[in-house]
Amino acid sequence: MPPPASPRIAAILAALVLALISSPRVTSGAVVEPGDVLFSSSELHCLARVNASLDFECLPTPGISTQTQPTSIDFSLDGQTIYFTASLKLWRMSPETGAIEVVAALPGFSFGQVIVTPSKLYCQGTSVGPGVVDSLRGDIYEVDPNTGDTTHVVEGVLDPMAGTAFLGGQFYQAMTDGHVDRIDPADGIRHPVPSNPGISAVSDIVGTAQGELWLIENHGAASPGRLIQIDPVSGVALDVILHPDLRGAEDVSADDDGTLYVSASVGEAGSGAVSRHKPGGASSLVNAGHRPFCAAARPGESTAARVVSWGRLKTIYR
Repeated sequence: MPPPASPRIAAILAALVLALISSPRVTSGAVVEPGDVLFSSSELHCLARVNASLDFECLPTPGISTQTQPTSIDFSLDGQTIYFTASLKLWRMSPETGAIEVVAALPGFSFGQVIVTPSKLYCQGTSVGPGVVDSLRGDIYEVDPNTGDTTHVVEGVLDPMAGTAFLGGQFYQAMTDGHVDRIDPADGIRHPVPSNPGISAVSDIVGTAQGELWLIENHGAASPGRLIQIDPVSGVALDVILHPDLRGAEDVSADDDGTLYVSASVGEAGSGAVSRHKPGGASSLVNAGHRPFCAAARPGESTAARVVSWGRLKTIYR
């Protein structure tokens, strides 16, 4: 039998164990390479990774309930930080080590969304009201990533909201009936974009680094959804994309080169799909099944900008 440890060594070991137990930082051991896609879904209840070869795996996310999937994911501009929201908190994850920690609590949010812009970090969600009908939608807060302090910048609305995009220094919030508000983060004032009567059942909106603004329609499982590019000033439809994997489309996001990614709860096969739509009309399937809930791809070292969007189910893919 080994000799008993000295009181000093025992005290040091006890302190180390206590520090490990009480530390707010936990480590999943995950490594996310540039170009890898992270997504969560209502079926998996985890952060899943898909690499360039389309290999799929679930990543451990210690500290997050297995019954709660992230509702929003995005990367910092340099790709060195993953931000995601879950359990009414904003989390930060290192793609190199998998270390996870809480950045800020989001009290009053039924859904949380992280919006990473070139200069600031924002979170958006649905404010808790007396009832569903009276709840405001689309409140946006600026978040200090160092302290977790939040500053309210945009007041929500009572209209059923489809999603929010960031384009040219402005927020664009789309409602399910198709009308869009442009909002300056400096003052939070809403400026309606002229409505297009041919657009309805909108589920999300996204802006691209090329200055384009796209809406996604969801007309249910029996009808293909539509990707519609609109002029951010006049609201006029400029382009339309139809595809079988847009059935039940919930969310659209844009990569840095303007490629659009759509998350659909149905898709062509009926079990959900993530589809990629390249500029010029070429489309392809990224992931089938799992009913993706939200996602993001780690940008490369040369990435100059990120564009984000959010709907009931947010997706950002490469």
